[in-house]
Amino acid sequence: EIRENLKVYIDEFCVMPNHFHAIIIFDTPVLPLHNGRFPFNGNETTPFRSPSQNLSSILRGFKASCTKQIRKIGIHDFRWQKSYHDHIVRDYSSLELIRKYILNNPVKWQEDELFSL
Repeated sequence: EIRENLKVYIDEFCVMPNHFHAIIIFDTPVLPLHNGRFPFNGNETTPFRSPSQNLSSILRGFKASCTKQIRKIGIHDFRWQKSYHDHIVRDYSSLELIRKYILNNPVKWQEDELFSL
């Protein structure tokens, strides 16, 4: 089944001067927890059949949209890194830890190797 109207949601996010963090949630059916963990182990097939309905295509569209807006305000030398880092959230405790990491990221900005004022 191809899901024509895939919806994604942003959970926690943080925009930093040289990067950003976000938790992206797909509107897939809620699966029952097994021993407090999401049952996905990385070997199952995803419910998405269309290549336009995956994380890569969503991030590609996000980057294109942001780039267009950034160029409109006159920043013409802006560039994205070629890829992205992702992590599958496997349980609620991991989700909470990642949310805390994202929220605390600005506090650690001065420790970043690319920090500048």
